[in-house]
Amino acid sequence: DLVLAARGRTVAVVPVPTTPGARRRRGADLVAGLASVVCHELRSAGVGAEVVTALRRVGRARDQVGLGARERGANALGSWRVREGSCDVRDTCVVLVDDVLTTGATLAGCERVLSTAGALVLGAVVVAAASPPGQDLVPFLPRPCPG
Repeated sequence: DLVLAARGRTVAVVPVPTTPGARRRRGADLVAGLASVVCHELRSAGVGAEVVTALRRVGRARDQVGLGARERGANALGSWRVREGSCDVRDTCVVLVDDVLTTGATLAGCERVLSTAGALVLGAVVVAAASPPGQDLVPFLPRPCPG
């Protein structure tokens, strides 16, 4: 339960950055909109929450649509950084938000970057999950925040 995992601390709801191409095709940043909904629902459940744009895309990673599991992993490697100067995630409880979970490469890459920066990623919220043929979905289980 996220309420127990956060133990009264404010949770940073972090949207996975959308590629410019996906934003153009969709006409909006749907992941940012979903993050706002997640934040609202957490607050309604009594959890302090705030949308924090803590991640930024780096490099030339392409959109993951149409890529297989190995291609997604390679494409995702090094694709995100924590925004310098605008966001200190050290000792922050984080919930990642993305639109679709396929192989888990995107969420795993984002979780790695945030954890390396000192954040405690409690889990992730996605709109849909699709398992590639022959692969299981990667579970993200809530973990308690320290202190």
